[in-house]
Amino acid sequence: MKTEVSIEGENQRFVVTSLTGEAENDYDFYAMRGEVENQMIKELKLDMKADRLSCHRFSANQFRLLLHGFACTLLLQLRRKLHGTELATAHMVTVRLRILKAAARVRHTFRRIWIELPSSYPFKDIWYTVFTRLCPAC
Repeated sequence: MKTEVSIEGENQRFVVTSLTGEAENDYDFYAMRGEVENQMIKELKLDMKADRLSCHRFSANQFRLLLHGFACTLLLQLRRKLHGTELATAHMVTVRLRILKAAARVRHTFRRIWIELPSSYPFKDIWYTVFTRLCPAC
């Protein structure tokens, strides 16, 4: 149990757990876990715009939310491929803006696809790292 008293009143919190050890450490563990979940919910709602469910039909809103969930999952997987780079712990919106929204010229022949990034693109090295981690045989 944790109780805080402030100007706004009492704030009591309870944690029931099967963990053994110091109660304060157990509470800190669950509080940290809750913060991570809150951060992911905020990223889904704010960065991925998953709170925009403006259709009149439930099924349309459900499908839209499903697509947002898939996009979030793909960006999480992409962020995992960014380990060891400056974007490894970046927010989803940062990954989307710096990696996925890059202007490029695409040329293709019968045997190859050429992706040419501008010479002034500041995240070219990170983009190439992600590309080689996603497609090691390419």
